[in-house]
Amino acid sequence: MLEGLLGFLAAYWHVLLAARVVLQTGSVALAILSERREPAATVAWLMTVTFLPVVGIIAYYVLARTRFRRQFRTRAQVNQQADQALSMYVQERLEHFDQSALRRLNHTQQSLIALAANSEQFRGGGPPFGGNSVELFFNPSRKYQALKDAIRSARSHIHLEYYIFRGDGIGSALRDLLVERAKAGIEVRLLYDGIGSLYTYRRGFFDALRAAGGEAAAFLPPRFARIIERVNFRNHRKIAVIDGAVGFVGGMNVGDEHLGLKPHVGRWRDSHVRIEGPAVAELQRIFLTDWLFTTDQRLAEPRFFPQLPQPGDELVQIVSSGPDCPWPTIQQLYFQAITTATEQVAIATPYFVPDRSMLAALETAALRGVDVRVMLPSKTDLRIVTSAARSYYEELLEAGVRIFEYHDGFLHSKTIAVDGRYGSVGSANMDIRSFTLNFEVSAFVHSQEFAKKLHRQFETDMKSTVEIDADAFRRRPRLRKFGQSVAQLLSGVL
Repeated sequence: MLEGLLGFLAAYWHVLLAARVVLQTGSVALAILSERREPAATVAWLMTVTFLPVVGIIAYYVLARTRFRRQFRTRAQVNQQADQALSMYVQERLEHFDQSALRRLNHTQQSLIALAANSEQFRGGGPPFGGNSVELFFNPSRKYQALKDAIRSARSHIHLEYYIFRGDGIGSALRDLLVERAKAGIEVRLLYDGIGSLYTYRRGFFDALRAAGGEAAAFLPPRFARIIERVNFRNHRKIAVIDGAVGFVGGMNVGDEHLGLKPHVGRWRDSHVRIEGPAVAELQRIFLTDWLFTTDQRLAEPRFFPQLPQPGDELVQIVSSGPDCPWPTIQQLYFQAITTATEQVAIATPYFVPDRSMLAALETAALRGVDVRVMLPSKTDLRIVTSAARSYYEELLEAGVRIFEYHDGFLHSKTIAVDGRYGSVGSANMDIRSFTLNFEVSAFVHSQEFAKKLHRQFETDMKSTVEIDADAFRRRPRLRKFGQSVAQLLSGVL
């Protein structure tokens, strides 16, 4: 009798558990359908929770649930007054801007600037700034040296914001320099991502900086001791602002791999820019709003936005995007830049998981006769992402897009150069995650000299690539093609 009762209870428990899974699956499916996502991402998540309900539901709550979106929007409303104050200081720096610089641009460039500037009310794009000097870095060691020189020359404050800040050789050297400057009375603030720098700050790496009087804060740290690295809503920006006068932005984090010191990674190819002049005010504003979001410290003070000379003649527009903005501003700028190009588009990106709009832009430009070139690494740290990227090759090649895979180490550069007239260097990859889920920033520089430098570096990098041949790629093994197709189905959640 007892055995029968236990059997009944076990069967009853299994029925309850199955019913719970069905109800939870339906609830999650409704939540997915109600959220603003790309159709491909929606389909991918629906398939995952339907065919792998337990794994899918857990993955959804860990990776995809957009509850933070509401938090971002609420915080944006709460902090509106402070954000308006920061914007006011930025706008004041435009008083001496020479409007003739805009008039010298063609209609395409003017419309691109307007697109970013009109999203300013959503904290997406800043106004254009003239009178800047811009220095490009393609060599990480030169960038680190320039950053250290700027930190040593600081007289007021140092603001750093990085997705990854490792506790290795270069990370320790930079931290020690920050400690030295903090002891000298310089205000030092370091913002690092709670996932990208997880294993660095959990072992007390930044305690020495705090003890010296500096400040360090984690952006959205995880709730659990261990968590999957690729989660949503990460602060993927790489920003440095020194005294509100010198700024750095681009693709380089802080870690020995950038110096080629990790054999399994090899040589690291990346791009970064040093900006001196009025455009630094927008980088400062982005840092201070991110700092406010993370620490609740309101630092909307005029001293962080000094009146600056105009050391050059470069027109720079700093553009940011993230889940707190209803528009994917950086994606929109890429889309417009590609669709309005008349001669050439050269794109370098380590991760390539485009949505249909970006694919259409690339293919349409190539079919119009524009020389469209995309450079990607031959392998990444995530094989499924590499497979997903290659799943798009065939249709791009058929449209006339030229694809190059970089073999001399790891290509981490995130750049675009258009028609020899303007270009961009930033933190955003050409993938759905960067365009819609991460906090990103890019510097768009409307300068023929800047665009030519990007193009020359692209041609130099081409010497270390293999161009993908359309016929040969079409004949790839069926099993590999199948794997790439599966990876493409999951591209919306990568």
